[in-house]
Formats: sequence, structure tokens, C-alpha cells
Amino acid sequence: MNTNNIETFLAQQNLKHHYKFVSLEVKKRTNINIDRYPGMDRQFQKMAMVIAKKREGQNTPLSELNNDLQNHCTNYFCQQIFKKQQLKQQKQSNNSNNNNDLNHLDNLNNLDNNYSPNNLDNNVDNNVDNNVDNMSNNYNTMMEQRAKDMQPKSTSDFEPRKMIAGRDEINTYENSNLNNSLKNALLENGQVNNTDNLMIPDNEKPNIMAFNLNDDISNMLSSSGIGEDLPLYNNIMHLNDSENLNSKQRLDRLENQRQNQTLESTTSILNYKKLDANSKNKILRKFNNTNNSDIIQTRNNTDSEILNKKDELKEAGELYRLNKASKQKMIDKMTNSSISGNDVRAISPLIDNLLIEKLITLQRDMQPNYIEKVNYIIINSIDRDWFNNTESRYNFRVMFKSNSSHQGAGIQNIYKNITSVEIVNAIIPQDSILIPFDSRIYIDILSFPYLILEIPEFSDVFRGTNNNTDKAFCILIFDKQQDSTVISNDFISGNNTIIKSTPTTHFSKQFRKTFYKYTPAYFERKTFHNNPLASLGNMTLKLTTSNGYRINTLDDVLTIENITYTTNIGALNANNVDNFEYELTRGYPTDTTNNDRKYIQIKTEKNFSNKLFRLGDYIYIKGYNLTGTGTDNSRFIQFINRDEGHIILNMDIIDLTTGNNQGFTSNIYIAPPGDINNTLTRLNTTTYYDETNIDIANYTTNTSKLINGNLQTHFLFKINTREGDISQLTKPINV
Repeated sequence: MNTNNIETFLAQQNLKHHYKFVSLEVKKRTNINIDRYPGMDRQFQKMAMVIAKKREGQNTPLSELNNDLQNHCTNYFCQQIFKKQQLKQQKQSNNSNNNNDLNHLDNLNNLDNNYSPNNLDNNVDNNVDNNVDNMSNNYNTMMEQRAKDMQPKSTSDFEPRKMIAGRDEINTYENSNLNNSLKNALLENGQVNNTDNLMIPDNEKPNIMAFNLNDDISNMLSSSGIGEDLPLYNNIMHLNDSENLNSKQRLDRLENQRQNQTLESTTSILNYKKLDANSKNKILRKFNNTNNSDIIQTRNNTDSEILNKKDELKEAGELYRLNKASKQKMIDKMTNSSISGNDVRAISPLIDNLLIEKLITLQRDMQPNYIEKVNYIIINSIDRDWFNNTESRYNFRVMFKSNSSHQGAGIQNIYKNITSVEIVNAIIPQDSILIPFDSRIYIDILSFPYLILEIPEFSDVFRGTNNNTDKAFCILIFDKQQDSTVISNDFISGNNTIIKSTPTTHFSKQFRKTFYKYTPAYFERKTFHNNPLASLGNMTLKLTTSNGYRINTLDDVLTIENITYTTNIGALNANNVDNFEYELTRGYPTDTTNNDRKYIQIKTEKNFSNKLFRLGDYIYIKGYNLTGTGTDNSRFIQFINRDEGHIILNMDIIDLTTGNNQGFTSNIYIAPPGDINNTLTRLNTTTYYDETNIDIANYTTNTSKLINGNLQTHFLFKINTREGDISQLTKPINV
């Protein structure tokens, strides 16, 4: 038989369900509710164990086991109830006279005939006549008894003692009432079963004696000598003597005792000198006997054994084995008790309530103390897998406790028992909303009254008048602005300009690096009131405008079509100076050969806006590689893919005239390799190299990408977790 079927079949929930079915079926057949008797469910569980043992080793379905249990138990309970009813009927028939037996037997034999359809009217008439006759007989009997009671009685017949019931009659009556009262009380507490309907022999029924003393016990107690234990009622002899006296005689005796009491001293009752030798020995034995009970002696022996065991030194391994054995013994005991016939209802209600109170108090005392721990995390959108995935700076996912194969944004820790999650603030870049038809218009995120941050993993935080705010985790409003200037005002206009001889500003913040600090409007947080969140696996961040749309549809990631060196600065100044947005670079300090230095030109697959990629932005490149045997190939690959990234130094000129680019270009110019020397006076020539020894033509088109680091979002969160307080267990050493 399948072990899972055994466990499921013997489960308390399964047995309780089918026991209810058996109880209802038995009640239908016998009109007796077996739920009133606690012993029935124990018998039901025993029969379940028998069926499970018989079917052991057989692949019997659970439904078949349950059906067998229901059928066998229903038939068994019904048979036992019918047998008990038959025994009760036989007992009643034996106590009745023979005529009643014959009449009762005739009535049973004629039961079908009396209630046949043909005799139904006759039966009704006969029953009416019988009822009238019975009422007439009862009335005559009552009138005869009343006439007898009204007859005058002589004074000799009036004897009060005869009218009072004797002791035996009173004891018999009290004994019967006491039996019934105690039996009902025990049945109500679940300590015994109802013996009227259960199959318990008469010799096993509890017989509760009356609380009285018979003559033998009274004679035995009254014969106690001096120095022996006295009975509960030490005036038993006086009670026996006074039983046959009337009230006048009892009053005379009390008066004589009162008069004689003044003549004798209380010390004369036990005058030790007047006692004989036997009485003296009894008194001495009484005073010398300590009467140490067996319970006290057993407790003393147990305490001494425990003290002796504590003095013994035990090894750690032995202590571990003893502890493990005791735990296993307790588990076995609990397991056996769970499927046995033990009935908790057999416990006294007072003891049951005390045990429940003790259990609740124990559970409260054993609850560990907790502390609220605050954890701060910061999330940067540049750490997402921007090279492979289609996530954007305003919509990406963060993984907690990510493995080594995870390429996206991740937090090394995983937080458990989380009580609340809230965002402290968000740092958002100066990101413009572009209108392709007219690039003169500059609209950034400050144009919106607020921004909506949605975290799908946390719901029911915010409510609003539309679906966008219903999904919001929090509402972000502008707080502060931090920015820096890329080009000094002296170089924007004047004779020494590096922009153009007649500079034009395409938008107001063209030469400023700006970030905005946003804070939650109502300090929103997701709080887990009833139960802490077990753990947080991932968190998706979606930042939208107040209308629920994306802030910017243009990407901050561009695919690189090619990377090359330009011609030297001198040739660019002579031939292509009008093709650049800004004046060409002034070169390295005190470098007289600046005209021979070159830009590195990065051509992208798609055009980008000069409002997104601007002078002074940091860009980061991944995936650039070359094939060939150039001696500077590896140095150049490492330089392009370096972690610190590159700064945009120049771009193609923005031409707003009709038919030209309108601010969308595809070329970015960065500095070539080269560092200044340790005195910061000139170029370290060993660090500069151009394309002479580089196989630039061996680059596979569109295999590398770049990202603008100045367009990334930053989110600062506070996560509160609940952890156990171990300050009561561990004490610091450096107090």
C-alpha cells in the first residue's frame, strides 16, 4: 500500500470528515446521535487503524479505504445499538408481570394488523374508547383516595417518627439521586459515557455509595483507644446514644453535663499518672512516630539521584546523544498520541482552562524580540544590461541576490522579513522632450507638474482619478537643482571665443550639466501591516510623465558604425573648420606639434540630437574589437573600452536652415590616447599614438555600442526589515 495513502487515510482531518458521515448515517437508521458519546470517535479511530493494517502492502486507492471504513463502522454501530435496545427491552419485560408480557407480545404480533389500511378506522375508534375508559378509571381512583384521606384519624395513629422516612429509605433515595447527578456531571465533562445507550455491562457501571457511616464502621471508630487516631466524627458514641432520646431527655442530659463540667478540670480528662501501662505506651508510640509518607521519601530519593547525576562529568558527544534521544522520544510520544484514542475532552474543564492559559503564556514568553533595521540602496540605470536588452533609462528591472551570470542591474544582498519599502528621492538628468518638426523648442521634465514612479511588485499604495495614478508607487515632485557649466561665458562670446566668431545658442541649457532632485509628495511607502514580506526577489522601476507616457522616446544607447582617426588638426583648421560645432581643440600643454595631433571620430548607426548628446557628456563604449596584426591593436581596444569612459569634445555643426540636419547628427569626436607628464607641463609622448600601427579597417561594423552617462536616472530607496534582537544574548566586550 502506498505510504502517502496511509498517512492521508489516517489524517485527523480525513477521519473527522468521514466520522461525521457515519454519525449522520447511524442517526438515520437508529435515531440515536453517537456524537454525544466521546467513546465512539475513539472506537472509530481504532477501526481505521485495523483497516489500514489489513490493507498494508496493497495498492488500495484512498477512496476505497474511506468507503470500507464508512460501511464497516456504520454497520457495527447500528448492530451494537440494536443489541443494546434488545437487552433493555428484555430486562423491562422480565420485571413486568406475565399478563403484561402476554399483552405486550400480543400487541407486537398484531402490530401489522392493527396498522393495516383495512383496520385503520377501527383502530382509531378503539383508541378513542380506550382513552375515555382510562380517564374514567383515573377519576374514580382519585376520588377514592381523597375520601380515604378525609376520614378522621385517632391520636394513637399520629406518630411523627413513623411519618419521617427511615435512614435506609433516605439513604436509598439519596444514593439514587447522587448516582444520577454525578453520572450527568461526568458525562457532561466527557469523563464517562452514557451507560444507558452504550454497550457497557451492568457489573461495570459506576456504583456511587452514599456519604454515610454504617453500624460496623461506627462501632469500629467508637472502640478507638487512647492515643489512636480518632474518626472524622469524634462524638460518634454520643450520636448513637442520643438517637433514641426525645428532645426532653436530650435537654436534661445537656444540663447535667454543664453542671458537672465545673467540677472537673480539663486536665483530668487525660491524667497521665492515672493511666495504665498499656495506655501510656500507646501515647508514647503516638508522639514518637514521625509518619514520614512514602511520597516525601520518594521525592528525597529522586533529589539525591539528580544531585549525584549532576556531579558526574559527561562528554559533549554523550550529552548530544542524550538530548537527541530525548527529543526523538518526545516526538514519538506526540506522534502516537495524535493517532491514538486519547480524548482531550476527558480532562476536567478547570484543568483544561488552566492548561490553555499556561500554553498561551508560554507562547507569549517564548516569542523573540525584534528590531527594525533600516537598509539603504541606490539604483543607477546605467548598470542595466544596456548592451543586450531593450530596457531604457526610465524602465528597467533590478534583481536582488543575483548570480554571476546576471548581466543587468542587481543588488548583492537579499532582504527578508520586509516591513516597509519607500523611496527617499530620485535624481533625474536634464532630459529634453524633442519636437522633430521644430528643434528650437526646448521642453524638459520640469515642464510637467510631477512624475509618476510605478513599481509593479508593490500595489495598493496610491489612488487617483485615472489608471495611471492607480498604478503609482509614489508621486515625485521637483525639489532641488544641481548643475555645472561646461564652457565659461568668456569663451561663448568675445574675441577669444571657442564656439564661433558669432556664437548662437540653440537652447538655453546647451552648456550646462544639470540634474534634478525629486522627492515623494506624501512620503509614500509600501507597508506590510499584518505579516512582513518574506523576501524581495526583484523590483521593476517605471518612470513616466504625469499623463502616464514615456518621458523621452529617443535612446541613450547608440550602435557604433565605425571608429577612425581624423586628419591632423592643422588640416582640419584649413579645410573643414566650418564643419564642427565648436572651435577645434587647442591641444596638449606647450605642445608645438598640436597641428599634427588628431581627433578620434565615432560614427553612429543612427543620428542623435545635440540636446541629448552634448559637449562635456561622458560616454561609455562596450564590445569594440579589431582583428589583424597591428602592434597597437590591443592598446587601442583597451583604450576604447576603458571603464572611465570618454568625454565628448566636439560634434558636427548644427544647421537650422532649410534642408539641413536641424540639430540631428551622427558624429562624435573624443580625445586620442595620451597623458601629460608627471610635471604637468607637456605631453608624455610615450602614451600618444595614432592609427599608424592600428588595423582600424578590420572593425566589424555595428558590433559595439555606446551609452551617454549623463542621461541616467538614480533612485535612492529605504527598506526596513525585521530581525531578531540578540542584544540580550550577546554582550559587547569593549564596555
